[in-house]
Amino acid sequence: MGVLSKIHFGTRDAHKIVEKKPFLLRYKTNELTLLDHYRHLSQLLPIYEVLEKKLKTQDFHPAIPIELNELLNRSSQIKKDMAFLSGYIRSENKVVILDSTATYVNYLENLAVRQNELNEELFAHFLVRILGDLFGGQKIKSYVVSLYERNKLPLKNQLFSGRDFYSFKENMLKNFSSWLNELSVDEDKVVQSANNAFIENGKVMDALEASRKSVSLFNINSFFNAKVIFASMAAVATAYTYNLLR
Repeated sequence: MGVLSKIHFGTRDAHKIVEKKPFLLRYKTNELTLLDHYRHLSQLLPIYEVLEKKLKTQDFHPAIPIELNELLNRSSQIKKDMAFLSGYIRSENKVVILDSTATYVNYLENLAVRQNELNEELFAHFLVRILGDLFGGQKIKSYVVSLYERNKLPLKNQLFSGRDFYSFKENMLKNFSSWLNELSVDEDKVVQSANNAFIENGKVMDALEASRKSVSLFNINSFFNAKVIFASMAAVATAYTYNLLR
């Protein structure tokens, strides 16, 4: 059994728990908002940045082959999608890192890259993220396109597509899977760490869901307050005009 199959079967239960998180399930519905997607990307960005930094170090083993280097630049693709969405997101909602995300990033940051050794734990956290993007991420990509279409966002002739994060070169999944299955690693250790990675990613999804209501309420209140202020200003202007005409 190759590494990929071992991970698939060894993390099946943890995977199912995460994919049933309410925040992720919302991608399948019309309830998903542009802000939901933006906030999701905002949490993924620092996670990818720390993983990429670790895996790009000269001492990291197993080293990702040059032909698969695209997988070590997902953070730049996330930034493109966030830039695409930026004009539709209120400034106070931009790049708010949740506590669960900060805790996970700090945990990854503190995992040392061991020289001349296999770094199965860090590698497992990377695998959970990248395999999720290569497999389930393609479904999410279709949901994101539907989200953009519902909100009438322009998808053609734009600087960024808004879905770069979920786009890969042709045969990337096949090539990565082939390389992965040829690796000689401690598969049990990889599976154990991968299960921990699912738990940490699940906490981020829970935090996104829990904080969603407060962000939505804030936006509603802000909108209401803006209407009140505008109405008050209009009333003052009307009174002032009336007094001038008397």
